Amino acid sequence: MPVIGIVASEFDETFGIKKNYLEFASNFGTPMLLTPMDKKVFFAAYKKIDALILPGGNDVNSRAYGQFPGFFNTKISPFLEYFDAEILPDIIGKIPIFGICRGLQIINVRFGGTLNQNLFFKHPTHNYSSSDEDLVHEVIPATKVKFKVNSFHHQCINLLGEGLSVEASSNDGIIEAISFWDKKIFCVQWHPERFFDVFSGNAFNKILS
Repeated sequence: MPVIGIVASEFDETFGIKKNYLEFASNFGTPMLLTPMDKKVFFAAYKKIDALILPGGNDVNSRAYGQFPGFFNTKISPFLEYFDAEILPDIIGKIPIFGICRGLQIINVRFGGTLNQNLFFKHPTHNYSSSDEDLVHEVIPATKVKFKVNSFHHQCINLLGEGLSVEASSNDGIIEAISFWDKKIFCVQWHPERFFDVFSGNAFNKILS
């Protein structure tokens, strides 16, 4: 059975990941947490995994794509910043990567793309709601089949990174899924760990194969 690594992060005085990600990873193999605290520690565990999930989390540091931080940006994670700069560049193209929310955003930035730091200004109706049910919006994948996904993000792709392909977008033009198949990378802006969808499942299996 494949071992699916998940990059952990800090939460208050704890270090780990939300259980939804463990459940999601269990659909494809045995989940294993990896701590981005030190290169040696990370790569010792990295040798044991067959794929890596980049989960959602704090905003990507806007300095990584050459922009002044927006006033609505969330707290930056020093551990994820370390991972983004010191570890991620060394593993891209060497192991299947599935990015979720922030995971999609940092992959886009690593390939030279940029982010819209607050999509409410450019897309004021996207993700504006008062209940979880209202956070579901339609996504149109490259196959032109429409389906609904959840939406819990205030940032999104602005300029697409070099070599990346758009696999799905929402009705208001926001890029919702990207890929780089030659490097076995697939990322979604939504959260399949909260509500599993066949589109994400098929994509994960494809990068694993």
